[in-house]
Amino acid sequence: MNFVVESKLSHPPSEQQSRVCLLSARNVRNRVTDAVIYEIEDLIGDFDQADLLTYERAPDLSRRMYTAAYKIMRSRRLSQWITPAFNTVQSLEQDYDLFFVVFRNIFELQALKSLKNWRSRCKTAICYITESWDNDEWLHSRRFLLDPLKEFDAVFMGTTNSIDAVADYTRRPCTWLPSGVDTLRFCPFPSLPKRSIDLASLGRRSDITHAAMLKLSQSTDFFYYYDTGANLRTMVPQEHRIMYADLLKRSRYFITNYACADEPGKSGQSQEIGYRFFEGAAAGTIMIGCAPQTQQFRQLFDWADAVIPMPFDAPEVGQLLRELETQPDRLNQIHVNNAAHALQKHDWVYRWEKILATVGLPPTPQMQHRKDHLHQLSQAMLEQTSRASQPMTQVSAGL
Repeated sequence: MNFVVESKLSHPPSEQQSRVCLLSARNVRNRVTDAVIYEIEDLIGDFDQADLLTYERAPDLSRRMYTAAYKIMRSRRLSQWITPAFNTVQSLEQDYDLFFVVFRNIFELQALKSLKNWRSRCKTAICYITESWDNDEWLHSRRFLLDPLKEFDAVFMGTTNSIDAVADYTRRPCTWLPSGVDTLRFCPFPSLPKRSIDLASLGRRSDITHAAMLKLSQSTDFFYYYDTGANLRTMVPQEHRIMYADLLKRSRYFITNYACADEPGKSGQSQEIGYRFFEGAAAGTIMIGCAPQTQQFRQLFDWADAVIPMPFDAPEVGQLLRELETQPDRLNQIHVNNAAHALQKHDWVYRWEKILATVGLPPTPQMQHRKDHLHQLSQAMLEQTSRASQPMTQVSAGL
């Protein structure tokens, strides 16, 4: 399948030619964890002028063939030459100010192979890799996969642990860019839906903590929401994000731990900030768990009680919750503070503004309008913290 312009994502409609070219895997990647990447792309379309290009065959086979060829010949140029493209090689038909692509990891970089002239047609180019780990399996024994990054003006990384290694190999500016969230979608204000879910736990989890929560939910009137599957797929990523936001806006507590807390062999000594901290804060949940003990986390979540500390393995989680339930004023303030500060700090518009500044592009009027709206909504929330007629916390009968 040829690369196609999926849509003109400029909003509001304009005759102005798009200045941004986005390359998206949305037609071939449908795991629920991919939906956050498509959220970034959709929002860029909302507050910038962008063309979205998609492809319909994943580059996995191409990457595996390139890897096998390199291991035999130890020649990157020859390996690239004999590796077939996973789609018919296509060309961009217009010039752009910026080429921007988000990859989950370095294993997806082969997707660039089927777009022939992206570098010559785009004045600047930035790649954002959301996850990388400084170990042999993810990086050191696969550095040859990083070669496409040498074509970019700058590389952003969603994790901090391998920034130096990637920068040293590619000789490209490599900078940490934390994740973000569509805070307007996740914000519980002004509707303030009833938080009927007592505790939500999604994705990776401790078997010990999960067992304790199951016991609590089966023996009391306590609603514990948790995943019952792994590597889940989504039919429509945008609808998944809507459902996910609605779920968190109706959850009181939300378990959040640093990334890959259940896989120390993968993360090593690194404590990275996962998506759920941004999403849980934006929805105004009371986050409990193991926050990264890093300067980066303290800078991003620099307000009181952003995360209530709890061990990853927490057999006494019920006792912690019972103690917190005796402090309703504190809990209500946490609900408000988390959502209000997320509006001010963690919307994707702030991350996109930083990306544009890196290549000298100005923000758009739509971006400023969104930022103004975010700050107004945040201030309105803070002004309503003492509203007695509709408290943001409901004490759980199960505790």
